Amino acid sequence: RRPERKLVHALEAAVNGVPARILDVCIEGVRIEMLRERRAALPPYFSVRVPIMGVGVNVRRVWARAATGSPNLWYGGSLLPNRSAAIQGWKALIETIPTVGTAKTTQQPS
Repeated sequence: RRPERKLVHALEAAVNGVPARILDVCIEGVRIEMLRERRAALPPYFSVRVPIMGVGVNVRRVWARAATGSPNLWYGGSLLPNRSAAIQGWKALIETIPTVGTAKTTQQPS
């Protein structure tokens, strides 16, 4: 069974140092949105930092597609084995971040 994904209010993040927004999160992964013109495609492995929370984790890209109703790109990723402090920070982010609901199971997995 997959963990529940939490939809969030477009949380500002940096993916390999490039501005991005987190759209949903779970203990095992993330869905991010990036401007199409910022990057052609993310590499198979990348870092996600959430400066406001002081959290950074390493992620494996699982899927990519055009964002619905937007010229941007969505990426789904699963967390790689990270340092214990990074995992604890990610868990704290998930527990404290304001949400707008839960992601539907019909969407791409994160």
